[in-house]
Amino acid sequence: MTIRHNLLQRYLNQHMPLELKDDAEVPDSWEGTEVPEALRDGAPVPKTWPYGQEAWQSLAAKAREHLTLKPWFDFAHAIAVLGFYPEELATGQLRPGAQIKAMTGAVVRPPKPTIPRATEDRARDALRALAERNVKIDPLLHYNLELAAYGRYLSHPRGADAAIAAAESAVQQDEAQRRAAAKQAAERPWLVVHFAFRGPGGRSFDGGRERVDPGLAEELCQWQERMEAQAKQHGWDAPSGYSPSNWPPFSIEEVDA
Repeated sequence: MTIRHNLLQRYLNQHMPLELKDDAEVPDSWEGTEVPEALRDGAPVPKTWPYGQEAWQSLAAKAREHLTLKPWFDFAHAIAVLGFYPEELATGQLRPGAQIKAMTGAVVRPPKPTIPRATEDRARDALRALAERNVKIDPLLHYNLELAAYGRYLSHPRGADAAIAAAESAVQQDEAQRRAAAKQAAERPWLVVHFAFRGPGGRSFDGGRERVDPGLAEELCQWQERMEAQAKQHGWDAPSGYSPSNWPPFSIEEVDA
């Protein structure tokens, strides 16, 4: 046999009996067993063997040949039948997630995802966007999205695609709502309070500048008109409780200043 794959050779170095190895040097980690004394070339015929020395030497040679070939068989059998990878046999370490069945010795591995890596990447991006914006989607869709993002989605790809589409749509809707809210906020008038006052309904307004809803701005303007009409009716210089120096106590600015 001429096969000399490095992983196979490493496996053979660990499992082939010392007397049958081709290599002169044996790794320190070698854990093989020696050929039994009674099976070595030139060993005396066992007392229980009744067929003579020549027949025994032939049988012993076959036994030593079996010891030579068995590691090769075990290596191939472990790969073809038990599901090992060559490097797992050579190093003794299973790939991540793999386990060995106690009853059969076969390797059990996690099922491979049914979606490509690009879909998993999209799922991770969508899941991250949902978390950052605190956006919610249907629980089942969210569950499928998590499976796809973490590489554990095993169902039909349609389910993962639907979950990703739902998440991306929810994020887009949230972004549109945020933009609309920001635009609406930017269009609200400014209320500039020059002097603290108590306005319609007894509501207090402290000094400062803030954006207010158009409805409140309109209500304040109407309140100002009523107060001024009352002062004019009574011949006052300013509404009751105010003076010309602190009336009106506020102003409305329709555009940014």
